[in-house]
Amino acid sequence: MRTACITTRATRPRMCRAPRMSIRSPAASPRRRGALSAATWCGHASWATVPGSNRGSVSMRVITRPPWPNRRRRRPAQRPWTALPMDCRATAPCAAAASTAPQWSVYLGARWEGIGIRSGGSGLAEVRNDSRVLSPILHTLYKLPGGGGDQVRMAFTRTFKAPDAARLIARPALTINNSASNPDSTGNPDLRPELALGIDAAYEHHWAKGALFSVSAAARRIEDCAVQALNLTGGRWALRPENGGRCEVRTLEVETRFPLQSVAPAAPPLDLRLSPSRNWSKVDRVPGPDNRLAEQVPLSATAGIDYKAGALTTGASFVYGGGGHVRLSQDQFTCASARRDLEMYGLWKFDSLLQLRVSVANALRHDWISDRRYAGVAGSQATRSTQPGKTWVRAMLEARF
Repeated sequence: MRTACITTRATRPRMCRAPRMSIRSPAASPRRRGALSAATWCGHASWATVPGSNRGSVSMRVITRPPWPNRRRRRPAQRPWTALPMDCRATAPCAAAASTAPQWSVYLGARWEGIGIRSGGSGLAEVRNDSRVLSPILHTLYKLPGGGGDQVRMAFTRTFKAPDAARLIARPALTINNSASNPDSTGNPDLRPELALGIDAAYEHHWAKGALFSVSAAARRIEDCAVQALNLTGGRWALRPENGGRCEVRTLEVETRFPLQSVAPAAPPLDLRLSPSRNWSKVDRVPGPDNRLAEQVPLSATAGIDYKAGALTTGASFVYGGGGHVRLSQDQFTCASARRDLEMYGLWKFDSLLQLRVSVANALRHDWISDRRYAGVAGSQATRSTQPGKTWVRAMLEARF
């Protein structure tokens, strides 16, 4: 069995083979001005549109994946197979831009998106899940008078996030010591996409050449938020993603970067940057406190410095990601330690065609610790995981021809 890439456009179809249980995106073909296109394949999608022309075309690609890489190989009857979920998407954006004043511009549009998911396998029921949404888009930009480059941005959008392919496969991944604090994991082919309604606002201030100060804030209301549900089935504990109702998300971020010589002309040629951010979230289905999104970092910050002198360029960056307690459900709790990562690099250019780059990652060798706890009708259990920190040194010689 082989994989066929089928397209309705006037391009020549390609025949290709793919390994078992792999997902690859076909190379995106160049789009002409005014073309509206939609591509579909297993687990990935890519959209491209260029407004400004009444000419357009719609294309669709469907890729099927064989469960075995060699069609001549006989499949053992006792070995089960799992069909990857086929994710078919289509989009049709429409937009218009207007300038009501020299300093003010408005972008108004709408986007229709649809997704169809098909999943099945030996011992698994065939599942079909279709979703569609019409999303309004409103962007506005106001440039403050004075010619300094200061501006205010605002946006009102409705976004559509499809689940990953791994969350849709119902074949479980088993753990050795199965317990409520160390459960198996399985997908949910009935998982629906998340639909978010959000508003963003930002202020940007350019106060010197190469210097920027900006403040941005965002708020999101997510419907059908995906949460992890713990269930006891057949004597084994398993985590399964489910749609958990509504979630509120808020973000505040400050960013600044500037050359040191802009505030001290006699200083060395250093470029400084700093970007802290604070995130809040609340899942309505999960009782509080700490009922926030598990993958969200409550507090993060990035600080960096760069130095350039002649053929030498060097710098370092420090990244901090806060941890803390998270309540996943009525009886599940997690706690993760903060992450601290220091990276350094050095670049030496011999000429325009040859350069040497040396980098050091995780110079602090910081360990990452996470605790998972269950407290419910089955008692109380806890598991701790430690990921040792390792320092990586990399040297790369780049030559251009």
